[in-house]
Amino acid sequence: MRLPKMFAKPVGSLKKNSPEILIVAGVGLVVYGTVKACQASRRLDGVLERHKEVTDVIRDDTSLDPPEERREITKCYAHTAWELFRLYAPSVAIGGIGVCLIFKGHGILRQRYIALASAYKVLETSYDVYRKRVINEFGDAMDKHFRFGTQEEEFEVTETTKSGKEKTVKKKVTTVDPDFEQYSPYARCFDEFSTEWKDDAGLNKAYILHIQQYANDYLRAHKKLFLNQVYSWLGFKETKAGQIAGWTYKDGQTDGDNFVDFGIQEIIKRAAEGNVVARMWVDGIEPSVLLDFNCKGNIIDEVFDEYI
Repeated sequence: MRLPKMFAKPVGSLKKNSPEILIVAGVGLVVYGTVKACQASRRLDGVLERHKEVTDVIRDDTSLDPPEERREITKCYAHTAWELFRLYAPSVAIGGIGVCLIFKGHGILRQRYIALASAYKVLETSYDVYRKRVINEFGDAMDKHFRFGTQEEEFEVTETTKSGKEKTVKKKVTTVDPDFEQYSPYARCFDEFSTEWKDDAGLNKAYILHIQQYANDYLRAHKKLFLNQVYSWLGFKETKAGQIAGWTYKDGQTDGDNFVDFGIQEIIKRAAEGNVVARMWVDGIEPSVLLDFNCKGNIIDEVFDEYI
């Protein structure tokens, strides 16, 4: 049965936000159940006093023989237990329903999280296969060209000759497409859009090298590191992929690099090959740089396996 259009959107919104709604409702019921229990406790003294009065009357009644006295006291305890049940049953029921709603909301979130991780794993595998085909067919250089949208541009650079004269020469520089993020799920440009960037090339270079070393120390100490954690240290916005991708560390591990790399060695290599932009960053002149992280990929399964 199809819902009318006027109800379709609200129902869809409720379904989408059902985990949050269930958890909030569950917490509300638990709190309300606690309040009801506190209110019931105000009547507890009366129930206990009546119980004591009845048991005292039974024990003082000399007309009852011992078996009859035990039966009457048992009935008194049973009646008191029933009164206590009636007193606290509503609050326990409300609190129990609240706990069930919380677990239900958590279960929905967990199912969505697992589905997201599975979908990401399929996407990651497909992307890796595509990259291997490009590398096998065209080489590493073309792979980076397709990933980052690089292009060759000519710049005029003023150089000083050995005789002390200045001359203007043209050099080719590899630049990156401003929309390079559509080609790589991990790479980020450390520039003025990063909250940790400073208008000082030397400080930025020192900070990046420090964070890379800190990330490696963190990885060795905690055995796992998510990409979003590194993003936050560098002042980048967190991403959905960064919540799943990352690094793991194990002695003798062969799957993955077992260390964190921001692509610094690749920048140094390009600088040695004559890349002007890379050389300017290495020399502490250029304050911005493109960082590409050597994430192992989806590490959710490995992280969960530690607690199973």
